Amino acid sequence: MKPKIEFYRNKIVMPIKNGEVASYYSDLMYIKYKDSYCWLFFSGGQKYSLDISLAELLKNLPQKPFFRCKRTEVVNLCYYSEFRENPAVLILEYGSEFSLSVRTNKGLNPTCSFFMHKC
Repeated sequence: MKPKIEFYRNKIVMPIKNGEVASYYSDLMYIKYKDSYCWLFFSGGQKYSLDISLAELLKNLPQKPFFRCKRTEVVNLCYYSEFRENPAVLILEYGSEFSLSVRTNKGLNPTCSFFMHKC
């Protein structure tokens, strides 16, 4: 049986080797999905892997300020710093770069209110 991941209004409680850890959504900088695991990267440098699909995780996260760059990457726009074109890349405050899929980039307006969401 998989350990239970709990979602609350403003935080997620995740199982870890020695128990569980709770983190606020506002501290979640980005998510990468690889080899059937979601890797969550937090502002304090913590990184956790969860045995959950990205679709299931996104269904439980607040819609804003999370933005799906590709099928396997999601960023928190609260940490957005810069947008580069050709190729389209989102850059977060701490320097992490995320290229956008062609589908995501098509018709994207980096000045729209959702994209410029600040927390």
